[in-house]
Amino acid sequence: MSDRPLKIAVNEVRLETWRAALVAAAGNITRAAMAVGIGHAWATKLNTKFELKEFAAKLRLEAGGTRTVAGERKGVVAGRPRKK
Repeated sequence: MSDRPLKIAVNEVRLETWRAALVAAAGNITRAAMAVGIGHAWATKLNTKFELKEFAAKLRLEAGGTRTVAGERKGVVAGRPRKK
């Protein structure tokens, strides 16, 4: 029996939980990680895995932050360039 459906279900729950934590923490990765009980390094990996870097950056800007993912000033929302 394949465990693929279970892995898919687990990833869906992880994604939903992580997105909700990011929204509650206004895009602050450290606070969101603390809320779900994981470390900052694992939280960063989740952002990469689920492609949520730009999502988190937009949340931070909406909450009044002045910097984006790459450190640009407010008004420029861009994550690290994707590899092609």
